[in-house]
Amino acid sequence: GVGFTDGEGCERFWHSISHLISLLRVTSYHHRLYTLDTQIKHSDEETIFKLGEWNQHRTLHSRQKRREALEVLAECGQSREDLKKQWAEQVQVQTKPVARRSKTRGQKAVAAVLAARTAKGICKTRVDDCTAEALEACGNEDRAAIALTKDALKAARTALEKATSDLKRKEEALGVTDRQELKKQQHTKFFELRMNARAVKVQLRDSLRSRKFELSRAERISRRHLQELQGIPRNEQKLQTHTEAAVKKRQGKINKQKNVYNTLCDLMAKEIQQRRAPSGAIVPDKIKSNDVYNLDVDDAIWQDIGLDDERDGENALPPGWLADTEVRRGIQAVLQLDRADEEDAILLKEQSSMRRWFTEEWEVLEAAMAKAKSAAVRYQFFLRRKRLIHLCARWKKYLPEEDGFVWGPSAGRVGRLHA
Repeated sequence: GVGFTDGEGCERFWHSISHLISLLRVTSYHHRLYTLDTQIKHSDEETIFKLGEWNQHRTLHSRQKRREALEVLAECGQSREDLKKQWAEQVQVQTKPVARRSKTRGQKAVAAVLAARTAKGICKTRVDDCTAEALEACGNEDRAAIALTKDALKAARTALEKATSDLKRKEEALGVTDRQELKKQQHTKFFELRMNARAVKVQLRDSLRSRKFELSRAERISRRHLQELQGIPRNEQKLQTHTEAAVKKRQGKINKQKNVYNTLCDLMAKEIQQRRAPSGAIVPDKIKSNDVYNLDVDDAIWQDIGLDDERDGENALPPGWLADTEVRRGIQAVLQLDRADEEDAILLKEQSSMRRWFTEEWEVLEAAMAKAKSAAVRYQFFLRRKRLIHLCARWKKYLPEEDGFVWGPSAGRVGRLHA
C-alpha cells in the first residue's frame, strides 16, 4: 500500500458483512439484494460520520511513526542519503535473478573468457590506431585533428581498461588463464561442478538473507507485543503468523541447499584427487550445519575459496545492509519516513476533499429547500439538513482549522442543535 495503509480495507468490509452469510443462503434472490443494499448503505452512513475521527487517528499515528524514525536515525549515526544508497543496493541484490545450476555452465564460462579476450584485443588495436593517428596529427601540426584524435584516444583507452578489468574478473572466476588450457578444460566435469557449486552458494546466501529479514520482522512484532499491554492489532497478528510460517518453510529449503553444496564440494575434491582438475585447484570449504544460520563475517558462507565468485574485484563480504545492525535500523527508519511523507500527503488531500464535499452538499441542499413546494419534500430536506449539521459538528471536532474556509452551517445553528 501507500503510506501506512495495509491494503486490507476490502477485507475489513467483507468481515463486517460476513454475519449475513448464513442468513442469505436460504433467502430469495431479491430479498438477498435488498439485504445487501441496506447493509452497505448502513455501513456507508457509519463510515462517513467516523471519517473525521479516522483522519485524526491516522494523522497522530503518522506523527508518532515520524518521531520514532527520526530518533532511530539520530541513534544510528548514518546520513539519510547513504542509507538510501544502501537500500538501493539491497533492492538490486534481492530482486536480481537467482543463479541456477546447469550442465553447460562451464562451457559458457569458458566461452565468456574467450569472448572477453577477443574484445580486449579489439580495444588494444583501436588504441594503437588512435595513437598512430595522434602522432600523425602532431607531425602535421593540425590543431583540429589533434583535438579529435586526443578525444578518440581517451575513449579507446577507457574502453581498453574496461575490457581488461572484465577479462580479469572472468578469468579469476574460471581459475584458468592459458588459452590452450581453456580449450582443454572446456568440457571437463570439474568446471561444471565448480560453476554449479557457486550457483548453489548464491542461492543459499539469498535464502539466508530472506530468512534473516523475516526473523527481524517477527522479532520486532513480538517486542512490540511485550511493550504494549493491549496486545498486537489483528493485522499485525496475521502478519506475524505469515512471517513465522515463511521462516519455517524456508528452513527446509536452506538445509537442502546446504546439503547440495556440500555434496558438490565432495565431488570437486574427488576430481582433484583423481587429477582431473586444473593445476592449483582448491576444494571450497564445506558449510557446517551448526554455523549456517549465524551469518558472521568470517563464516564459510561468505568465503569463496576455490570458487572465486565475481564481485567486481571486491571481497565477498556481507554488505552493510545485511551485516550492520545500525545500517539496517537506519534503512527501516528512512523507509518509515518516506511512508510518513506519503501518509501526510494523502491525509491532507483527504481533508480537502471532505471540506469540498460538505460545502457542495450544503449549497445544493439550501438551493433545493428554497425551491421546494411540497411540505413532504421540505420535511425530507429538513431531515437531510439536520443530518449534515450533525456531520459538520462531528468533523469540526477532529479536523484541523483551515484559513479562509467556512463551513456551511453557522456556529449558532450547530450549537442549538447540540444544546
